[in-house]
Amino acid sequence: MSTITGLQKAEAVPGQTAFQRIAAIAREMWRQEGVRSFYKGITPRVLRVAPGQAVVFAVYERVRKIMETLQGSSEDRILSE
Repeated sequence: MSTITGLQKAEAVPGQTAFQRIAAIAREMWRQEGVRSFYKGITPRVLRVAPGQAVVFAVYERVRKIMETLQGSSEDRILSE
């Protein structure tokens, strides 16, 4: 059972909050399929997201080094005056 399917098929209980409903579905997933049910579909998501995050990390590191270099050179000029 997927989480979405569980949410769609679960009958609404009068007086039950959304959190209680989600918790009940999570308990049912745990009971029927175990811990693996919470990680279904994670591999395609990681494969889709990881390359973009690698680019973000690389750009961040490069910009950080450039800023450190620029900051260091401006401090050198101030100290030499």
